[in-house]
Amino acid sequence: MKDYEGEFKELLRAINAGSQEAARKFLDDYGGYIITVIRRRLHRKLRSKFDSQDFLQDVCASFFREPPPPEAFSDTKSLLRYLAGMARGKVHATAQQRLGRQRFNVERERSLDGSAAAQAQRRAGADPSPSRVAGMRDELAVADKELSVPLRMTLRLLRAGYSNDEIAHYLNTTVRQVERNVRLLRERFQP
Repeated sequence: MKDYEGEFKELLRAINAGSQEAARKFLDDYGGYIITVIRRRLHRKLRSKFDSQDFLQDVCASFFREPPPPEAFSDTKSLLRYLAGMARGKVHATAQQRLGRQRFNVERERSLDGSAAAQAQRRAGADPSPSRVAGMRDELAVADKELSVPLRMTLRLLRAGYSNDEIAHYLNTTVRQVERNVRLLRERFQP
């Protein structure tokens, strides 16, 4: 059985000695926990303004600047409580700084979702959506079996990027007949 308590105290001793490897291991072992505390504490509307990683770096900088001695913690849980307290303190201090500086209230903030810029971004482009493309592929696979040979060949050549003139030449028919076939295909595949 592994001695986790002894391992955690050794890690703290190495950090106190200035070991970079120990600092990396500490971050690997406890970084996820600290991020979780930060994200739970950070108001959801402030998440777009503050990065959780910045808070993590701030907590680690404070911890590594003056690491507490291993004897300060009776077990791993006490270290986790200490780290959670540091994380909560950093988030709270930053929020207070923001509030004090500009009478900031996250509940009064409004999203730009209703703005003209957001509406323009949401406007559908010329390209079909991925779901529309997938639906058309399925429809084409079914239609490929149902279409007459001239229509099937016209469809395949259109999908390959051929022009009406090239299709007419390839199928040994008139451009007018190809245009009729294209019209029939459009009617068949219109949404």
